[in-house]
Amino acid sequence: MNSIGDVRLPPNGGRRTATGVERVKDDDPEALAYLESNLVHNALEIWSMKRESERHELYVRRRNGAIVAHLGIYRAPEADYASIGGQDEEIIELLAVIPEKAVVLLTPSAFGLVGGRLGSEKAYMSDLMVVERGRERLVNPDRAVRLSEKDSKEYAGFGPKFVGPPTAEELARERISKEAVYGVFDGRLVSVASAVVPLPEMAVITGVETKKEFRRRGYGSAVVSAAAREALGRARSCLLGVASDNEEAKGIYRRLGFRKVGEEVWVDVGTGLSP
Repeated sequence: MNSIGDVRLPPNGGRRTATGVERVKDDDPEALAYLESNLVHNALEIWSMKRESERHELYVRRRNGAIVAHLGIYRAPEADYASIGGQDEEIIELLAVIPEKAVVLLTPSAFGLVGGRLGSEKAYMSDLMVVERGRERLVNPDRAVRLSEKDSKEYAGFGPKFVGPPTAEELARERISKEAVYGVFDGRLVSVASAVVPLPEMAVITGVETKKEFRRRGYGSAVVSAAAREALGRARSCLLGVASDNEEAKGIYRRLGFRKVGEEVWVDVGTGLSP
C-alpha cells in the first residue's frame, strides 16, 4: 500500500478508500469529462494528464457515485504543484493528499474555506483572462520566433530557479520539445511565452516573462501575440493567468483582446516560490 499524507492508496489507484478519496488514472474518461466541465480552471490539469502523465497524479472525491471534487499534483523539478477544484464543501478531505511542500492553486471561495488549513501566509491572487478566436488583436507577432533546441541554454535563464536533476537547461530543452515556445531576441533572448493546447476548446499561454531591463519596449506584446496566434490556430479560445495587482500586464492583455473570466489563488506552502 502507498501512503500519501493521511490517505492510504492502493498501488495502482482506482479503488475507493475509507475517506472517500480515490486516485484515478490519467486516462480515466469520467475524470476527464468532469475536468472538461470547467476548462477555465482545469485546462492545465488536462494538459498534464495528456502530456505529462509521468509527473502527474489525480485524486478525486465522489458523492453518490459522481466526482464532486479533485486534486491534481504535478511534480515539477522546482516544486510540487497541487490544483484543487470542485464543490467547496467536498474538498476538505483532499487536503490530506497535498504534499508537505507545494504550490497550491484553488478558487477564491475554496481558499476562503480551507486557506487557514494550508499552513501558509503567502497567498497571491491571479486574474484568469481569455480571448476567443476572431476577437484577438495581435501586435507584432512576427517579431517573435519559435524557439528550438539550440535556444535551450538561453531559455533556461527564465522561470523558477532550481538545482537539478534535471538541470535548468535539460528542462528548457524538454519544454521546447513539448510546447510551442516563442521568444523575442534583442542581442539575446529577452522575452518568452509558451502555448499549450489541451483541447480544441481551450489553449493556455504559460511562462510569460520579459527580462526587467527590456520591459516597456513592446516585446511582451509581441511574444504573447505570437503564442496566442499559435494557440488560436489550434483551439477556439486561449487562457492565461496574471497577478491581479499587475495592472501594466493586464492592460497589455486587454489590448490584445483578452478579458477577465475568473480568479485563482496561488498559495506557497513551504516552497519559497512566488508567482
